[in-house]
Amino acid sequence: MKKQLLSSLEIKSNSNLRRLIKEFMDSNEEVPEKVLDHLKSMKGRIRILAPVDISEEDLRKFNSEDEEEYTFDVDIKLIEDEDHNTWIPLFTSEQDAMAADEDDENDDDNYKTLLPFYVEDVMEQIEDSDEIDGAVIDPWTNGFPLPKELVDEVFGDGDEDEEGTVSINLVHDEIQNMDTDCIVNSANNTLAPGAGGVDKDIHDAAGEGLAAECRTLHGCRTGEAKITDAYDLKCDYVIHTVGPIYSNKTDDDADLADCYESCLYMAREHGLHSIAFPCISTGYFNYPKEEACDIAVQTVLEWLGDNDDYEMNVTFCCKDDENYDIYQDYLDNELGDDED
Repeated sequence: MKKQLLSSLEIKSNSNLRRLIKEFMDSNEEVPEKVLDHLKSMKGRIRILAPVDISEEDLRKFNSEDEEEYTFDVDIKLIEDEDHNTWIPLFTSEQDAMAADEDDENDDDNYKTLLPFYVEDVMEQIEDSDEIDGAVIDPWTNGFPLPKELVDEVFGDGDEDEEGTVSINLVHDEIQNMDTDCIVNSANNTLAPGAGGVDKDIHDAAGEGLAAECRTLHGCRTGEAKITDAYDLKCDYVIHTVGPIYSNKTDDDADLADCYESCLYMAREHGLHSIAFPCISTGYFNYPKEEACDIAVQTVLEWLGDNDDYEMNVTFCCKDDENYDIYQDYLDNELGDDED
């Protein structure tokens, strides 16, 4: 049985990349900022597909049920354009790889064997080779080129010296009033409008269009995030995440941290630079407020440190007095006078 090449998270991220590329190519923009931001956000966590030369024995090892990571050497296949430039073809889906010119059976066969690679590993190979001119994403459909000079700009060592502007803010307000690029909805697994709390407030303010789009998303797992338009809200997008129902188990902490991390990565993948969080899971899901605050702030700080090349302004939006006081004391102790 053939092993699934990408995880569900990777499939979704690659789908978002494909969408952003198409949006850019259909626009009049000169610089594909959202595409490049998305590629940066993939580093170290999301893989993309590339065609390879691999022996049948090694391919069987990869497709086996063995959990060990494959360590054998493979050669990524290259393509050449009309000007004799050499490119690494990358694919956001198996379907795109299969769309090679069927009139040339040999060429078609070249791209049927795919393996997943972390995008920065492919870019490193481009930078280290004098014979490779860059990469091209989905060459048979969108054909988005990443020439070597752009690869170096996005993934080169120069990024380490560049820092994006970041800030952490605290407000005493209702989340549906925020006019940030996106707000976070503390949703339930079905993504249906809640009977109360933040979920109800957001749906009431957004109008019926939000619930209608949520129905197309087929729910959301705890700790994960999904994005929709904002409809009648002041923000541009709503990122829905499902916090854990507090059970005093160790998984609770990890699930809650996943909520904040998933939302931040979702925002970055869509080129958004300001996000407002409610106090996830501290209402009907009964998460202890001080513990939730600690997890929220530490997760955000860690994410900002890991993504210091990206501008992101984070606002913690507290509806009730108790949460606001908890966050204010915590941020005072953690950041001193740095927060607004």
